[in-house]
Amino acid sequence: MTAYQERLLDEAKDMWERGHRIPTHLYALMAQEGMDVQTLEETYYKE
Repeated sequence: MTAYQERLLDEAKDMWERGHRIPTHLYALMAQEGMDVQTLEETYYKE
């Protein structure tokens, strides 16, 4: 995982762990980097 991907993931994890959905632009950036956003969200999202 690149440093850029790690920064994106850290930002997303922070939001998910606080019970928030990530904004579409962050989702798009992560997907563009080849990250499996849906699986990551299932792992880290806390309702």
